[in-house]
Amino acid sequence: MLGPGDSGSFLAIDANLGGLAAAAGAAGARRRRRTWGVPLTGHVDRAAAALFGAMVRVSPLGARMVADSTYLRAMLGSAAVLPALAGLVLGVLAVLDVNGLALAPAALLLGLVIFLGTLDALAGFLAVAAFTVGIALSGGITGASSVRTLLGLAILGFGPALIAGASRPMRRPGHEYSAWERIADFVVIPLVGAFAVQGTIKALPALSGYDLPIAQEASTLALVALAGLVLRVSLEEVASRFYPERIAEVAPPDIPEHGVVRRLVLIAVRTALFGFVAAAFIGTVWQLWVGLAVFAAAELCVLLAPRMPNSPALFHAVPVGVPRFVVIVLAAIGLGTLASLLLEDDADIARTSFVLLLLPGLALAALGMFAKQPRDGDVRWYMRPSLRTAYRIGGILMIIAAVWLTQFAPTT
Repeated sequence: MLGPGDSGSFLAIDANLGGLAAAAGAAGARRRRRTWGVPLTGHVDRAAAALFGAMVRVSPLGARMVADSTYLRAMLGSAAVLPALAGLVLGVLAVLDVNGLALAPAALLLGLVIFLGTLDALAGFLAVAAFTVGIALSGGITGASSVRTLLGLAILGFGPALIAGASRPMRRPGHEYSAWERIADFVVIPLVGAFAVQGTIKALPALSGYDLPIAQEASTLALVALAGLVLRVSLEEVASRFYPERIAEVAPPDIPEHGVVRRLVLIAVRTALFGFVAAAFIGTVWQLWVGLAVFAAAELCVLLAPRMPNSPALFHAVPVGVPRFVVIVLAAIGLGTLASLLLEDDADIARTSFVLLLLPGLALAALGMFAKQPRDGDVRWYMRPSLRTAYRIGGILMIIAAVWLTQFAPTT
């Protein structure tokens, strides 16, 4: 037992233990510094910061691609440029593989580009950029179908990481989250990226106007994206746990909102690109223009949302994340079935379905204008402590439903 005079000794022992822990932490930090304390790290950090600043003024998408490799620069320092260099090499090899034509490269090369892009969106973009420049110099861009094919390949190069990262956080700093939420990240993020890859590859034949063999590899390449994103989230977790100071040092600031005029320009550009791609599927018919109007209206709802009043009731009613995806797909299946029942010609069914399938997204965007936040101190209804078990069971069911709807649901 400790007597009255022993408290000082006890505090001294406690202080010594604290000192030993601090020393051990410092030693661990020094060991970790060997992974990023390589030559030219400071130059790479400054170059990345400058590039991010330039991209913020020009393109939010470009800024997000530059910021995507933050975790790699935190862990590897200047060695984080290696994926970008690998992307350039893969782009050149892909040009040689297709003999300078605007076609999808071999499944192995495309799989490597997709996998690289899941780890670093900028590296995937550079692979596609090198491929595009090579095709252009070879005279392989021969018309609108060539451009559409290159756009589809661009989505495969840098899209999975950015699309999946928009669904849930790749990295959760400070460990202010439950283990359940992080497990959900490890499941949902790879699935979202895999779905995006699978759908894009299946669309490549229509975009190019050719019966591309790569479409038969859609499921395999989706698994490549899934594996890459599982690795990505794992590495993000390592970076968050063991390199928090470096992340704080190299992480760029949040991307600021552009002014209304610039955001309207971006909406116009996105709508034009969407229409350019959609024309490959339905042609330049009246349904295309109506569909573009619906698409632009949904984008405008997001732009106008900050100026609209808030409804806590709608906040709880409007689905987000995986439930939103499930609702949209179910509505799309229902509307597609309705079109097939009302119309007889296959071309008319496809064209009308194009418009109908955009309506659920517009409806949710319109409701979302007023569903911005709950009452003070509240959270989404299914995240309340009293519903924790139901939330977890429901989350599992929603993920199962999303997988089934994208892989096994009947199509019209």
